[in-house]
Amino acid sequence: LHLAHLAASSGARLPDNERVVAEATRLAPGERIVLFQPRLDVTVEGWELRGDVDLLRMARDADGGLHLFIADMKSSTAARMEHRLQVAFYHTMLARLLDDAGVSWASLGMGILYRGKPTPDTGDEVAHDPAAEALLTEHSAAAAALLGVTDAFLEIVDPPDSYIEAVQDLVTGPGSRADYVARARFEDIPYTLGYKCDGCLFNEFCMKWTAEHDDLSLLPYLTAQEKGALHRAGVRRI
Repeated sequence: LHLAHLAASSGARLPDNERVVAEATRLAPGERIVLFQPRLDVTVEGWELRGDVDLLRMARDADGGLHLFIADMKSSTAARMEHRLQVAFYHTMLARLLDDAGVSWASLGMGILYRGKPTPDTGDEVAHDPAAEALLTEHSAAAAALLGVTDAFLEIVDPPDSYIEAVQDLVTGPGSRADYVARARFEDIPYTLGYKCDGCLFNEFCMKWTAEHDDLSLLPYLTAQEKGALHRAGVRRI
């Protein structure tokens, strides 16, 4: 079920919370469904979290147990830590959404569906790594078995506990990094501008603030480490 296409045909994109709960509730024993890009908007411990899950697989076993699996799609050659952390946020959001709606679930897994290593077209001899090839074979089989995908690889994050704990440390837990930042004076929060800022929703605000305060981030290519060193030396403005 392609929820992003349905949203595009209906105008403004709204959260799919109710649709996700409805699909999970109506699923009969032995049935399964994959939701493509459902938008979740969930409040967890006072933080409003929003994100579009690439793939959400829901299956109900013969005994009625609901088994959920979240996967994010990446065009990378391998799954990375930041990918797993992103899916851990979705894991936290979905668990809270279903719990608040009174929908019981038996398992909630997560993983990364990635493109894998590109095939070389140079004709050169390529060194083979048996361990890496065995891992790719395992991930290829997982992608086919769980999602019906035959041209990509699926890394199942098992167990996901450390990444769920990282979500708490960063945002949702008491004394989290996000809580510290929210309580700090805005002027005291360290930041730098870089290429990742180009697509950020708040780019215009940060650029204006930087210019108005003659901030060191006006210096092209200044790294976070260099800016921090200048701050420690008492240099805070151009």
